[in-house]
This record gives sequence, C-alpha cells and structure tokens, in this order.
Amino acid sequence: MLVIIVGCWGCAGDLEDPERFDFLLDGATMMNAQGEIPKPPECMTTLLAAKCSTSTACHGAGALQIDLVSAGVETRLVDKSSTSELCKSTANNVYVPTDGSPSLLLRKLEMQPPCGLRMPIGLPLEDADTMCISAWVKAVADASGGN
Repeated sequence: MLVIIVGCWGCAGDLEDPERFDFLLDGATMMNAQGEIPKPPECMTTLLAAKCSTSTACHGAGALQIDLVSAGVETRLVDKSSTSELCKSTANNVYVPTDGSPSLLLRKLEMQPPCGLRMPIGLPLEDADTMCISAWVKAVADASGGN
C-alpha cells in the first residue's frame, strides 16, 4: 500500500514553468503583521499587463473600468465591488472578496460570466494562467480568514 501511495505521489505531471507558482509554497502571499493585502505573484501581474491593457479603454492606467496593470492592483481588487453599470447590481460583484464568497475576477474568466463579457476578450486564458489568478484569490481569502 505504501508503495502505491509513494508511486502515485510522483505522478502528478509536470508544469512547463513551475517557478511561476513558488509563491504558493513560501508564504509570501500571506498578510503580514500590519494586515496588508497579499501582493499578486509575478505570474499574475505579467499576465494582466499582457492580456488586459491593450489600450486605456481596456484595463490599463486611466481605464474607464478597473485598472489591472498599475502598481498596487491588489488595493483596487480586494474587497472592492465593480462599478461597471453591467456588474454593479450583480450578486457577489466583489472582485476578490476576503470572506470566501465567489470572486467576480474569477467569474469574469468563465464561459458565461454573471455580467458583461468574458475576459479577456478573444481567446480564453490558458489553464496555467487561470490557476495563477485563482491561487492568488484563494490566498487572499485564506490570509483573511475566508474559505
């Protein structure tokens, strides 16, 4: 039995770029003693800059909607509700809630988001990119006591 368990442990597969997820192992995303919001990992900030800021009309600095690329993005996402006319009346419209409720940021990546268009417009994110964002959202909720 032990041989089977140990054998299966090594069969999880390989990630193309496992360093992107190191933040999950080192506790860097946990809130510090001052209660600061966990910083998004590099895999997320790089992704947001590449996919979400093609123009200021999208999610760049000075965007009409939420700015996803300027420094301090976590302060604009964590426990902040959407102000978009399409999403502000949607239930659970908080981008990254700390109470464990559904994240609008993650729900906007789904095939059928609860409001507005699926993001990013065009091709959906690759699984590894979605995992990166999802892991950060979970880390924020865990660090805040949410589930």
